[in-house]
This record gives sequence, structure tokens and C-alpha cells, in this order.
Amino acid sequence: MLDGPRARVLDVGETTPRVSLTADRLQELVRAALALSDDAKSYVWVDGDSELALHTANARVALVPGAILVGLAVECNQTGPVEVTVPFAIGGKDTTTGMVMSAPSRADGPPTVVDRWGSVLLAAAYRALLDVATAAAATAGVDRDGRALIPGAMSTDGSTLTIVPQARHAIDRGRLL
Repeated sequence: MLDGPRARVLDVGETTPRVSLTADRLQELVRAALALSDDAKSYVWVDGDSELALHTANARVALVPGAILVGLAVECNQTGPVEVTVPFAIGGKDTTTGMVMSAPSRADGPPTVVDRWGSVLLAAAYRALLDVATAAAATAGVDRDGRALIPGAMSTDGSTLTIVPQARHAIDRGRLL
């Protein structure tokens, strides 16, 4: 017999107790999600003759009721070190939104950076949050097919990010094509 904890097995659509992340833990995980490798503290995006350094080790996260703010530390020749902020509206204490995250079409930061790199920065912040939520949900158990749970909902009360782990629905269990 194997020693150690057993993974909780859920049926289609079932959820487990919520997983909560403090703002400090969320920031640590977002930094890791943004990094290209375990030891990468910064890297440079190149597009044509334009370059932007992203300093993953300096990314910041703040929680406010119903929203996550991701501050990305970036640098280019025209601006030097600056921060671009991407706010995401998510569910709050009295608002259930599932996995819907809404962000403005334009990040907040110096126009020189945001005009050229804003959509890339928004996508990077979104992907990092999605990766963190997916990894957190996966720690809560597996579905009846043995696959890791997925995030079914996220919300914040301003002090913690709460993720509801969920087993995949029938449509998500098999290949569509």
C-alpha cells in the first residue's frame, strides 16, 4: 500500500473546497509564471528593431475587492525602467463571474511602451494569472479520468485570491475533433 495523501477524485462538474492565495503568495507565483526558466529574472522581447526587457523578478501584484492589478517592470532605451499596470476585474465577495477576467484594451503606463507593447504585456499578465489559477486548482485533486482539476471560478475580497477547483465537464473530457 502506498503511503502519503491520496488525491481527491471528483465526478464531472464537482468542485472541491476553495484554494486561497494571499497577495504575497500570488505575487511570487505570478513572477514564476512570467519567467521563462527557474533562473530567469529578466528577458528581452524583440520585434523588428524594437526591444523591451521584462524584469519578472520585479513584477508586482495587488488585490482589491473584485480585481487583480498586475504591475510589470519593463525597460527600453526610450524610457529606462518603468512599470506598466494591467488591471483585471474578476469576481468579488458578492459577485460570481466564474473564470471571466475583464481587462481594459489598453494597459496603464508610458505611451512609448504601451503603444508598442501594450497588447503583449496584457497577454503576458493574463497568461500568468491563468497559469497560477490552473496550477492552484490542480493541487486540489483529480477528476474521474485522473486528470488534474481546473479552475472553475476566481474571486478576491481584496486580501486573498480564491480559486474554486472543479472537475472537467463532459465536453472537456474528450477530444472535440
